[in-house]
Amino acid sequence: LDKYYISRDQGIFIDKPKPKYSQFFRKILDKLEDRSTPRWTEIGSILSRFPPEDQHQLTKHMKDLRKVVNKIWQIEGHKNTVIYSPPKSSEYALVVVLFKNENSERRYEFVNNAVALGVKSEHVKYCLVIGVNIDRDDFPYHYIAVAEDQKDEFKNAGQS
Repeated sequence: LDKYYISRDQGIFIDKPKPKYSQFFRKILDKLEDRSTPRWTEIGSILSRFPPEDQHQLTKHMKDLRKVVNKIWQIEGHKNTVIYSPPKSSEYALVVVLFKNENSERRYEFVNNAVALGVKSEHVKYCLVIGVNIDRDDFPYHYIAVAEDQKDEFKNAGQS
């Protein structure tokens, strides 16, 4: 960023640097802005805290988990959640919940379980939860919210 502004001050115009995002994160940010989802700027700020290498790792885990969910979604207690546990310097966790059309009526149950896992660490105060229906490609997410840990009660906001 410094190079951009120093160059500009000297009359040299270069492309302004942009944050690096995985394709998944970029699609989420674009859709949040398009839909004006409640708290979208806060959600965007939270997503921006995750380094590109962590974003790509999360995307890889989602891809692998998608295959598992497709095969065993009907088994009670199946794994359908990717959890990003932040370092102690961060108070934000990120969880992604995968579900199918056939069990989409349970998505809120899955989300609540995932949030509970996301805020398990003592230093985590907020959990960004993203729900993805793996049978639909119309949106990068089918549920998104920031859950705030307040005396063991979660306040969801920003649902879509």
